[in-house]
Amino acid sequence: MARRRKHHHVARRRRVGASKSGMTGLIMKAGGVAGGVFAGGMVAKTVSTLDPKILGAALLAGGLFLSGKAKNPLIEGVGYGLAAKGANNLLTSFGLITGMGSIPLLGYRNTPKLQSSVGNVMKQPIAGVKDLQAIGALYDN
Repeated sequence: MARRRKHHHVARRRRVGASKSGMTGLIMKAGGVAGGVFAGGMVAKTVSTLDPKILGAALLAGGLFLSGKAKNPLIEGVGYGLAAKGANNLLTSFGLITGMGSIPLLGYRNTPKLQSSVGNVMKQPIAGVKDLQAIGALYDN
């Protein structure tokens, strides 16, 4: 009886280069989110004649649709960014989120001016410049 032949076992090759595992997908998704928020802002500026509630709802729905259908992490991140920008526009249009204009900055007008705080120091010659009139009398009160 003949000896049974051994089958040759092929070694599997490992992937080389940029891989989908690890931080690469996360970084691509985060970059996509930033790009999606930027793109949503550009769309909001371009279509400014549309009602902000409708625009926010459209951006939110479009972003959710895009992130649900995407297979690439970058495109998925763009969808998340569009959805975030749409939600922000929608909540702002309903008045649930207010901007910096509604926060009173107490004491903002009472801060000392730069000229008065460094006035005595700047009247001295600067690195060999004898005549401050040549620079301009910006620091005089």
